Amino acid sequence: MEPGSTNTERTQDTEHEVGGLSLERQHEHVVDFQPFPHQLQAIMAPVRRVALIGGYGSGKSSGGAWRLLRLASLNPWTPAYGATRPKGAIVGPTWRILKQATLTALDAAMPRNWVRKRRGPPHNDIWLANGVVLEAHSALSDIEGQNYSFLWCDEISHPNFNERILGTLVARVRDPRARFLGEVFTGLPVSGWVRDFLDHPPEPRTANYGGRWTIMCKTSDNTELAEESKAAIAEAVPAADIKTLMGGEWASPIGAIYQEFEAREHPLGNLTENAGYLDRPIDLLGLDIGESGAVCFVQKITLEAKNVIGQKQNVEGLLFVDQMVTKARSVDEVCYEIKTSKPWKIVPGITRICVDPTTRRDERNAIKAHFPGCKIIQRERDEPTYHVEERIRTTRAALKDALGNRRVLFSRGTMTGVKHGILDALERARRNERGRRIKDDLRDHAEDAASYAICEGLPLKITSSAPERSGKFRAMRRR
Repeated sequence: MEPGSTNTERTQDTEHEVGGLSLERQHEHVVDFQPFPHQLQAIMAPVRRVALIGGYGSGKSSGGAWRLLRLASLNPWTPAYGATRPKGAIVGPTWRILKQATLTALDAAMPRNWVRKRRGPPHNDIWLANGVVLEAHSALSDIEGQNYSFLWCDEISHPNFNERILGTLVARVRDPRARFLGEVFTGLPVSGWVRDFLDHPPEPRTANYGGRWTIMCKTSDNTELAEESKAAIAEAVPAADIKTLMGGEWASPIGAIYQEFEAREHPLGNLTENAGYLDRPIDLLGLDIGESGAVCFVQKITLEAKNVIGQKQNVEGLLFVDQMVTKARSVDEVCYEIKTSKPWKIVPGITRICVDPTTRRDERNAIKAHFPGCKIIQRERDEPTYHVEERIRTTRAALKDALGNRRVLFSRGTMTGVKHGILDALERARRNERGRRIKDDLRDHAEDAASYAICEGLPLKITSSAPERSGKFRAMRRR
């Protein structure tokens, strides 16, 4: 089964394998094994990490339970275990959710003759006939020193799960005697770290990598769900969340600033396969150096855009070709690394270096010493066009304007997958409940570095005005 094949092809290719699970009438218990196409993909996926992410009622937990049972059937007891047993972990956000939803879905999928015995507190496990022990845990449990063959995290989008807990759980899936190590994640398509962890293209299993596959599903994919139930869910869900909670689409962060930014919707989004031109100079170099600083390398490009009457015309755009994330390093150290380790050309008279308004004189002198002849752009925070809100407006307009034109693109090869990098910063930038931009001193430096370059390369046509009594500047557009 290839990740690039269609749902129908995957279903047809694996239907004959499903019989190996032996999920049919077992004594008094009837297992209704008629999976939907997206559930069948999850069950038979030949990769280590499988995520079934979707809306309410889409069959996520049932698909996760069937995937868990397949992993249990692939990892039976062998003489190599001796007196020990292969183990799998079932983790829910709370004990209540674990018992009422996760284990209920597992009981509905598991034949009775698969179960040898069940043990309640303090063990909370299920012993299977093939020697596998399934341990049940809440997300708040301390799971240390365990070696699991497989793992199922249900309702991964619940606030009780976080990056630290997830890292601990994934690190336990390491049994060296296991035949097939596996991870299963089910939940809603929320933003933040869940999306960062799971929203990736399918990657096949290799000799040194287990592979991963995130399968998105909708409420409408559950053909057994009554139409009146779907209508009731649609009425209860906020209109702004319909695409997420029923359509199975990844949500934007609450209070997201750059909602125009779409990194994963290639080629309609802001990512491009164009890696820039090494023989061309860097036009703009954005620097925000500090404890968690960042540098961006930008080239000017020509893009096709439409005007207000729908005509297409060539306009100037920006291509972010590379970036650096600096940790507690001086301006001198960063400039030296740019000169010695980066292939891009910093050309006197062409490259403009945009720096933070708080950059000191000695730091500017260090930049001049490394890049003589390059103009340093340092705006004042009091400038109306450089106020933080004006920089946000300029950046949002460049990412996607009112006509749908995108004038800022990012090279996929060099800009993606960097923690606390520019794309990470733009996706996670948000406001608090008072509408103010949240600064975490981790990603906001990368956001600032990018905005310095965008404001210099693609400024809004505005004229300055005096500050209002509130202290905020009001920019007036030219006519």
